[in-house]
Amino acid sequence: MKPSVTAPGERLTYPVMRALEELEKGPPRSAIIVGGAILDEWLRKAIEGRLLQGEPGTLKAMFKPEGDLAGFESKVRLAFMLGMFTKETRNNLMAVNSIRNRFAHHLDVNSFDTRS
Repeated sequence: MKPSVTAPGERLTYPVMRALEELEKGPPRSAIIVGGAILDEWLRKAIEGRLLQGEPGTLKAMFKPEGDLAGFESKVRLAFMLGMFTKETRNNLMAVNSIRNRFAHHLDVNSFDTRS
């Protein structure tokens, strides 16, 4: 049985369904980059659910590309500090981020076995 990829009561959107299809059929580079993007989006949603909305636009500004919570690592650190997951999960998410960055920024990395 495959693990659920949505929160209880949440439906998969078409872009997420397409991304999951890419994960299954694509090469390792696609899998880690697309998988990382899915994790990033879900983490953003989870954090947004925990934070007060404040002034209109404040939360949106935090997550925009130049915002304080734009990067995956920042989201992981904040979610951990909010008690959303364990230290082990935090370390695993940081490892995923490191692997994703290797694939995204080093063209010679084309498999999970590549050493750089």
